[in-house]
Amino acid sequence: MKMKDNKKKTRRKKTRKNLNEFSLKEVVFITLAFVVLSVSITYVITIRFGNGTITNDGLKDIIKSYNKITKYYYEDVNETELSSSAIDGMMNYLNEKYSILLDSEDTTSLTNTLDGAYKGIGVSMVRGDTFYYVVEVFDNTPAKQSGVQAGDKIVKIDGADINDSFDYNKYRNDLEKKDTVSLTIERNGQTFNTVIDVKNVEIPITSSEVFVKDNKSIGYIYLQAFNENSYKQFKEQLDKLESKGIDSLVIDVRSNGGGLLEKCESILELFIKKDKVLYGLNNKETTSLVKTKTDEHRTYPIAVLIDGRSASASEVLASAMKESYGAVIIGNKSFGKGKVQQTTSLSKKNMIKYTVANWTTPSGNSIDGIGITPGIKVDLTKEYADNPGYDTDSQLQKALELLSKR
Repeated sequence: MKMKDNKKKTRRKKTRKNLNEFSLKEVVFITLAFVVLSVSITYVITIRFGNGTITNDGLKDIIKSYNKITKYYYEDVNETELSSSAIDGMMNYLNEKYSILLDSEDTTSLTNTLDGAYKGIGVSMVRGDTFYYVVEVFDNTPAKQSGVQAGDKIVKIDGADINDSFDYNKYRNDLEKKDTVSLTIERNGQTFNTVIDVKNVEIPITSSEVFVKDNKSIGYIYLQAFNENSYKQFKEQLDKLESKGIDSLVIDVRSNGGGLLEKCESILELFIKKDKVLYGLNNKETTSLVKTKTDEHRTYPIAVLIDGRSASASEVLASAMKESYGAVIIGNKSFGKGKVQQTTSLSKKNMIKYTVANWTTPSGNSIDGIGITPGIKVDLTKEYADNPGYDTDSQLQKALELLSKR
């Protein structure tokens, strides 16, 4: 499960209705069963490379210092922490907020997020005073197979009451080593226990709907992140919508903090004609333009929804759809991250993440620290904050209104 930011609303209409029935102590989402998935993913574009080897005579001084300290320092030294401090010092020298050392927990979080899988049971929940309220149970997961339902209240986890003393973070870490979890559930005034297998679960990060407005059929896809499964899940949703004969499409990347750049490219290639520019890439040695390589493309009208939490790969998608496809951008200015990171795994399950390039929009503009200004600026209303749903989503409704006239 993941504790999500309380500013992030679920995009599924059926969920929003239920949340308003409860006075919640914490309106924080716990998604996808007992694992933190986004500590390091927020506002990140990541490219995965193989490990390289760097030789530098200056490294001898680091090794010599390390050996002298561990052998002769007058007190005991934790060698793992000492080496981590040395690496952390190098990252601090770079003085760049996206270049950091990740400890084992954050490394696991980032790896799970980018892999699109985690060890858990497959539910989304919010925290109440003395229970976790099940918002959604994902398909093809242990929770679904065990009969857990949306609307259930989980009042105990492995016999522990849900109260102020319940240490969720400690339990989350312990669950990684478990094969099963025992839940005490309240449903329709009845209480019962169930034991659920803990397995590797694919993270569902897309959802879709079809809206009919002014006799136009408008598809809608919400994309939460760019991970290993993003293209597959997005394409499945797109095929499903197109089988219903949609006239246009809304792509929603609000609160999408980024992820794997190559998965963003694959999604863009579904829409943009061959040899069109997707983005520019500037690293230490070269400047290049990344273009579409496939013949597949679409021509129907598209609107892209963005907000201040749309970042990195989401901004690549929005700018490419605007400049190389002709889509309209609706919502609020995006986060503004025009840098690309590489990750390298270290021993002790640590990882470093460091910036290797800047990217630009197809027309050559940098959005780093600036963001993408939507063609049509629309703020979410108080009505949406009080009763979030498709009908009260002013940004989505503006997109539907616009596309219904095209």
